[in-house]
Amino acid sequence: MVCMDFELNTSIYTVVNDNACVGIGFCSIGCQLVGSCNGILCSVYGFNTFYLLNPSVREHKTLPYPGEIHFGRAFYGYLLHGFGYDSSTDDYKLFRGSYSTVKSTIEIFSLKTNSWREFKSSLLIILLSIQVFFVNTALHWATDKVSDGDGMHLGNRVVSFDLKEEKFMEVPLPDETVLDPVQLLGSWEETYP
Repeated sequence: MVCMDFELNTSIYTVVNDNACVGIGFCSIGCQLVGSCNGILCSVYGFNTFYLLNPSVREHKTLPYPGEIHFGRAFYGYLLHGFGYDSSTDDYKLFRGSYSTVKSTIEIFSLKTNSWREFKSSLLIILLSIQVFFVNTALHWATDKVSDGDGMHLGNRVVSFDLKEEKFMEVPLPDETVLDPVQLLGSWEETYP
């Protein structure tokens, strides 16, 4: 654990001994953490190689390859990932969205069926950041622009994707809310005064 106070330039930390660290034995350089839920970590290497890791039992699983990503001659494109748990079906799910000026594709992986499937949506999301937070069965992103097929809606928003209902929703924000790309979203277990 590391806790930093930037104003006082102090830190509180716990030193972890080597025996407590989990060697993953795969994907050490270039892997990115997609998310974690209930002690399960999800990581991605490149565009198509996903792993689930349970550090408590030192086991990992390589997920089947999703579909190929084709940005074509897109002027702009990015990938968006999210990982969470649907308690209603007792299933871990992985969200992968590829967005570009040419084509957008969304795929959902189900651990229960060990398979990917395409999710149809006309929603185009322009993100402030690719950070995603899993809260109450939904993945949440801070966005700059959202298009739902009826035109582009400008302005800062928080868009969520509910893993249970498998649909996009907008999280209402107070009127004068400004989401700064540097300090986007976070999730807290408790609030301190």
